[in-house]
Amino acid sequence: MLVRPTPEPILNTRRRRISRLGALAASLGLLMLLGGCGDRHYDQSTPERTLESASAMVANGEPQRLTSLIWAEDEATRQVYDRLGRVLKRGGDLAVLIQERFPEDVKRVQSDLDRAGASGQPTVLERTLTGGNRRARTPQAQREQRQQLEAAIRAIFADPYGFLERGRDRLGTTFVNDTSSAITWDGRLVLPPFGLLIQQQDDGKWYLTLPTQGIPQIKRFLPSASEDMAMIWMATIQLLDNVLVDMDARIRSGRYRSLDEAARGAGEMIFLPGVMLFAAFQQASESERPQ
Repeated sequence: MLVRPTPEPILNTRRRRISRLGALAASLGLLMLLGGCGDRHYDQSTPERTLESASAMVANGEPQRLTSLIWAEDEATRQVYDRLGRVLKRGGDLAVLIQERFPEDVKRVQSDLDRAGASGQPTVLERTLTGGNRRARTPQAQREQRQQLEAAIRAIFADPYGFLERGRDRLGTTFVNDTSSAITWDGRLVLPPFGLLIQQQDDGKWYLTLPTQGIPQIKRFLPSASEDMAMIWMATIQLLDNVLVDMDARIRSGRYRSLDEAARGAGEMIFLPGVMLFAAFQQASESERPQ
């Protein structure tokens, strides 16, 4: 059988295609070697730089890596933190969608937060961080707690990590000892009365840590306390993940017409399961109480 010679123009076209494919493959390989296969480095050499790294992770679109700044004493706790990191990423993606669908509502909420900060008034998120606005468990108090929950959700939906980006100068540390510093917000301890610490660990890096040493009231609630407690933590994070997935679908379908409606819907999805999970936490912690 005779084989006709391939015309030269066609050969040239094929050569150019092969050349372009080769160049593309080489470029992709170079990108993988330079950055695609490695993680961006974040400094944890001092307490202050650890806080700066938290802000940088948000600015770089990597909120899922925030949990890598938290010290995990064991594998069970690390698994919980890793799962939480994926939820943080999903929350950031949902915030982008909300900003696209309800831009005016987002601007209003952000303006309210900025105005509260400028006037020195604590926002709902700051009251939560610093332990403010604690009330007795009366029906009126529960209604107020639900309203505060919706307000917090609204603020988180509008700007989930804004307090890390815009409030970096308000976050600080206060010296405790050579290997520990406490995190402050406007000079006040975060999560009083125990506080939230940044401690230097054996690898030389500084991590956010809960002050669990010698405080059994906290240790009983940690994922490492028991298998039941680890499962409850996972269930809590799964609840948040489910809410974020449902909220994404509902917003895309047009079910909510405003940020207020979205926050109210999320609050309804969280409130009752949250109460049940809180009761489960209490029951599991009681079983870990020393007899």
